Amino acid sequence: MERNCTDAMALEIQYTAEGEPQQFIRDSLRSHNLRVAPTDQEPSALPVSLILRDKKKQVVGGLLGMHYRHCFALDILWVDDAHRGTGCGARLLAAAEAVVREKGCRMIHLDTFSFQAPAFYQRQGYEVFGVLDGYPDGIKRYYLRKLLVSEQED
Repeated sequence: MERNCTDAMALEIQYTAEGEPQQFIRDSLRSHNLRVAPTDQEPSALPVSLILRDKKKQVVGGLLGMHYRHCFALDILWVDDAHRGTGCGARLLAAAEAVVREKGCRMIHLDTFSFQAPAFYQRQGYEVFGVLDGYPDGIKRYYLRKLLVSEQED
């Protein structure tokens, strides 16, 4: 078995998140993680989506994330411009918290840019645990979390 990553190996660059090699890589990492750090949670990762529709059944907001290892990684929370400031974002977030708490999640974590919604999440009880700066135009990326159980319950 070759122990060096050499120029003889073919390196492909693909500009897509979906496909057979991408799924193989995800599955392989998940398998490795379960071998070295087993979890009692099955399945080991579960997508969770909340979709908000208006009376005409049009999508006006949504929340997407992944439930894993008793945590929830919130990937996207979006509300249509016409419905921002009406409580739709807070409603989606509260519903997600209830759903994943019921599934045994102990924490939610997410990231958001300074031009997006760090203050919104902080108003919902999320705390900043990291900031990444260095983006052009002074933009920052905030990393936030919210514990769904108290330290005493831990």
